[in-house]
Amino acid sequence: MGTNLKFIPINDLNLIPRYLVDQIKDKDCPTERFYKMAPVITGNPLGILGVFCDNESQVKGFMWATISPLSEALHCHLLSVDKEYQRSTILKEATGILKKVQKINNCSKITFNTSRPKAFEKAGYKCSKHRMMEV
Repeated sequence: MGTNLKFIPINDLNLIPRYLVDQIKDKDCPTERFYKMAPVITGNPLGILGVFCDNESQVKGFMWATISPLSEALHCHLLSVDKEYQRSTILKEATGILKKVQKINNCSKITFNTSRPKAFEKAGYKCSKHRMMEV
């Protein structure tokens, strides 16, 4: 059984409630920068941005992904849902959406950065051979 949330593509970051961005653990930028980058995020022709809405059209989550023009990989930068859906099937549902985008655009693979690898492994993801390094 799924969440009954509907994914709706958007081009306005202001439709995303701030708490959904604030609650992302270990994100690489402050919430204010995310909203300031709206023209870059929404203006990217290789970007996928959308919200997850319930039956009353209330926004309960969002997802932002882009296609790399070099590797042709589809990378999900941010996925956040209201706490009431975090232990649900939302990750599998988001993956289903990304798989459709992958097929339409002939993307080589789907990738995520996450601080929750166990949740992704349960959803069928495997650890990539590449590791992100920091200085």
